Amino acid sequence: GIFRVSGSQVEVNDIKNAFERGEDPLAGDQNDHDMDSIAGVLKLYFRGLEHPLFPKEIFHDLIACVTMDNLQERALHIRKVLLTLPKTTLIVMRYLFAFLSHLSQFSEENMMDPYNLAICFGPTLMS
Repeated sequence: GIFRVSGSQVEVNDIKNAFERGEDPLAGDQNDHDMDSIAGVLKLYFRGLEHPLFPKEIFHDLIACVTMDNLQERALHIRKVLLTLPKTTLIVMRYLFAFLSHLSQFSEENMMDPYNLAICFGPTLMS
């Protein structure tokens, strides 16, 4: 499935370098980059962040939320923990998780259900 198969390292670097120059290498109808290389660029971006999207400081707080039985209480505590993060981080999270949610809706074709996406992205977003 997507995000599980590595793309061409040369192509990943070409796409990444184009983005860093302010270009959009994926625009237009002539985009001939393979899906695995494009997916690799996204994972590379998150691995390359100075600070992970989910800082280690909030990890235990989020785990504590998951063990709560009351769903309303759990949601309130997760919200409280996430609101300690910078606004830009929350915006990136919102877009990333909207994309991953959309991707999981096609798990029959791409083999990426929420569990598989968590396996692929969890370590990248937390380390």
